[in-house]
Amino acid sequence: MYYAVHQAGKAIAAAWAEGEWRATGHGLSQDSREWQDDILRFRVKPQKTPGVFGIVAGTLGTARLTGRVELGALWSALPEASPPAGGDSWPLALPVYPFSNAAYPLSSEEGAGAPSWVSVCLRGQPALVDAEAVNRLLATYPGAADTRVTTYQGNLQFSPTPWGPGIGVMWPRTDMQEQGKPSSGGPSRFYVHDRPLAYRSGEERWLIPRVGHGSDWLSPILLWWILLFGLSLLARYEPVAWRAALDLDQSPVADPLTQLLDDALVIVPALLFDAATQDRGSIP
Repeated sequence: MYYAVHQAGKAIAAAWAEGEWRATGHGLSQDSREWQDDILRFRVKPQKTPGVFGIVAGTLGTARLTGRVELGALWSALPEASPPAGGDSWPLALPVYPFSNAAYPLSSEEGAGAPSWVSVCLRGQPALVDAEAVNRLLATYPGAADTRVTTYQGNLQFSPTPWGPGIGVMWPRTDMQEQGKPSSGGPSRFYVHDRPLAYRSGEERWLIPRVGHGSDWLSPILLWWILLFGLSLLARYEPVAWRAALDLDQSPVADPLTQLLDDALVIVPALLFDAATQDRGSIP
């Protein structure tokens, strides 16, 4: 699967990269620090030469990996994917939905810069009942810049989402017509500092945490790319640890890891298709 992504990346670069481009190597390598047979602590780092990974990241106009990163952090940051067991050390991607209360329409027409309201599911987070605590958590997500939790008589407002209860959040909105972007209504109107939160299709939007030693904010396709690279290294060069991780009788990550790889067969091709067919500079 990793080599399929690597090859697809070359196709994306061939289609979209400006001018002549050459890429040798992966652009990624294993970090030599001890990981004590815990695959979630296995680390990948960028190489000095960008390789195919760096060329594709530059072509897509997204951030690149600048420091070492643990596989558990990459896995936890993935939209849609169920988090790894024992992965409490890393922040999770958070789904964002239109607020279900009709009093807070997602595509309100108050004018440029007027806020709208969404529901953010804090999946995997401890139960937070204090608005300031939630605001501090959201402040760690780059895509949630300038958002604020909404309260009624001092209490948080909750709305059901497919991932569990979501907290009502006031979301800043920019005027897309001024940005030269089509105004189609609905969730596609949501931008924070001109950065779309859209992910694949449907109403879901996702807040993605920073990852790794370089605190990098990576698009989903690059998160998958690095994660699959790391897992491929384990499968090829660390067979004892890899087999132990897949042992359903002993390993706490075996079941979620198997599910992750099954999900990857559906999610990754869709992300690659989006990356290959969208305009340059958009985030897949």
